[in-house]
Amino acid sequence: MRRGGGGARPAPGQGSTIVDLSIRNAPAEIVQGLQSRAAANHRTVEAELLAIVTEAVSPPLRSSPAEVLRKARTLGLPVVSESTGLIRADRDRRQGR
Repeated sequence: MRRGGGGARPAPGQGSTIVDLSIRNAPAEIVQGLQSRAAANHRTVEAELLAIVTEAVSPPLRSSPAEVLRKARTLGLPVVSESTGLIRADRDRRQGR
């Protein structure tokens, strides 16, 4: 970690301190992916990196059941109605139906 400007400086309007970070030897494909992600989110690469780091260190937010279901479907995970069908099919197969 490098402290910018010869030392840490307070964030404008906040009591916290701003620290400059740098990443060395980042593979080109990672940098290109980051640039694409930043463009898709209408951010600079620096703002995108800060958003990623902020999310990584922030406490997890509670998700609504609808959000959990949407995420499960996005990931291709079986959801309740699909799981019920799978369990019934397995039970029927075991019972020779």
